[in-house]
Amino acid sequence: MKKIICITVALFICANTVFGYGSVQYDNFNEYKSKYRILYGALLVIGGGLLAYDGFRTVQVDISRPSVNMNFSSFWYKNTDNYLYLIRTKGNIENTGNVDLQNVSVWIRYKTTNSDGSISSHYEPTEYGKTITYEGNPEGASLPNLVINESKNFSVGHDYPTASTNPPDGLESKTSDPNADTSYVYEGQYPSSTPTRLIDIVSVEYKYKKKYKDEMNNAYEGILGLLLVAGGAYLLIDYVISTKKFDYYMKKNSMNFYVENTSDEFKFMLSKRI
Repeated sequence: MKKIICITVALFICANTVFGYGSVQYDNFNEYKSKYRILYGALLVIGGGLLAYDGFRTVQVDISRPSVNMNFSSFWYKNTDNYLYLIRTKGNIENTGNVDLQNVSVWIRYKTTNSDGSISSHYEPTEYGKTITYEGNPEGASLPNLVINESKNFSVGHDYPTASTNPPDGLESKTSDPNADTSYVYEGQYPSSTPTRLIDIVSVEYKYKKKYKDEMNNAYEGILGLLLVAGGAYLLIDYVISTKKFDYYMKKNSMNFYVENTSDEFKFMLSKRI
């Protein structure tokens, strides 16, 4: 933006110089100069100015990255007295994102097998699953708040009759204590590209307040705009300098424009003989 202001000021100075010697008399001022150069220059300056403004303006960018990580273990066993399959799961959920999460709900379901041992298309309790229970929360209730890097333990279980139904996936534990026989305890993780055994995560739902950051809209667009402004300014200045009236005034007053090259920069200079 500072560059645009400097170029604009330079144009005003040049215009002031041109019209400042309007009372001078000239013998011949019939040379035709294409007015398209002024039009092109003005269009480039205006268009480039708009591009520079849009590119360098500040915009709000959503930098929210909500995510959770879950580790859990599951097992099942048969209650022969009540003719039930009993499935138990415990684990923890951690907020691994950069925003606090609210109303966190996790839905899980359990895989079952057919009589030949293959995975069944039937899930328990339903294909939509059931919600986990967080430590210290009522059963099935969503977690009100899970701040960044906070971890919360959870558990969930399901019982269903053994008669005329598919058994759970995996080997049956001989006891209700999952630590008694680790061969029958199935570990899982979410997210993971490896399918878990017995348990299946249906969905993880939560709400969060978005986090924003102020950033430049598009630096490349802004730089392109400055280049267009510079090109348009060059056309306008070149038109003014190349007119016979301006050239006559410069020579009469022993003035001249030139470019000076130093070791690390170029300077647009004006000289006058005194």
